Amino acid sequence: MWGGAKGKGLPRSQVTVAADLAVHSMLSIQLYTPQRTMGSFNVYGHATDAFGTAAIALAGSFAAQAALAYPCSLDQQDSKPS
Repeated sequence: MWGGAKGKGLPRSQVTVAADLAVHSMLSIQLYTPQRTMGSFNVYGHATDAFGTAAIALAGSFAAQAALAYPCSLDQQDSKPS
């Protein structure tokens, strides 16, 4: 459920978008390394309680890989000639 009971804790715009898209589950995992926090990896589901233990673990693995790859992509972007 969104931010607890009936979307409490979320901005009204997010609750409205979720309702319009029939999103009833959200999984959000922080993207971070010991050096920095980069954002979050977000997954949405149409079913209530859509994410079980295995899905949460898999999403955590994806988030960890993305957090490690992101700084490398910035380094490559910075090294491209103008």
